[in-house]
Amino acid sequence: YLIEIKPTTEQITKINQTIGTCRYVYNLYLSKNKEMYEKEGNFITGYDFSKWLNNVHTKEHDQWIKEVSSKAVKQAIMNGEKAF
Repeated sequence: YLIEIKPTTEQITKINQTIGTCRYVYNLYLSKNKEMYEKEGNFITGYDFSKWLNNVHTKEHDQWIKEVSSKAVKQAIMNGEKAF
C-alpha cells in the first residue's frame, strides 16, 4: 500500500511549528541537565523539568511553547530523559 498525505498550508505551518518547538524543548532539557550536573552533580527528571517548563519558564520566556500540543512537548522531554 502507498499512502500519501497532502496537508494544507495551514497544516504544514502547524507541523513545522510543532517539530521546531519539540527540538527546542529537547535541547533546552539537555542544556538544563548539563548545567545542573556541572553545578550540583545531579540531573533533573523529565517530570520535574516539565513542571519547571510549564510553571516557571513559559511564564517569563518562550510563551510560544504553549501554542503546540502539550503531548508533543511532553514526548520531547521524555526522549531527552531517555537520552540520559
